[in-house]
Amino acid sequence: MSGTPLQINGAAYGKGVYISPTAQMSLGYSKVTGSGASRAMRQTSANGNSFLSGGKNVHVMALCELIKGDQFIKKNNNIWVVADDKTMVTRFLFVFVPGASDFAQVYSTASQCNTTNSGFEQEVRDCITKTWGSGE
Repeated sequence: MSGTPLQINGAAYGKGVYISPTAQMSLGYSKVTGSGASRAMRQTSANGNSFLSGGKNVHVMALCELIKGDQFIKKNNNIWVVADDKTMVTRFLFVFVPGASDFAQVYSTASQCNTTNSGFEQEVRDCITKTWGSGE
């Protein structure tokens, strides 16, 4: 949302999509409350229901794949900036709802994920294959 009215955080490392290989960093920016992008995400549907749990303080995190290679990423420790969103694709969207019976455990486990870990990457690829097939 860089440079748009929906931008809710600064752009210390330039314009683009801010991502991180560590879920802990991403989850710190994932809370859907207040203004900016939150308003857009909480728009009501045609039947009058809120898009996200009636406006509860949910956390939303996307697991994205960089489809054009690392040369399109500006890396600053665990803060990465992808200037062109067409160089990435969202594979999974995670929604963490406070108040769910397993919220604390799931949120804690998720925050330990690191996408640069080869074991994690293989788990994601296996999940994609089991869900959608090998694509070959």
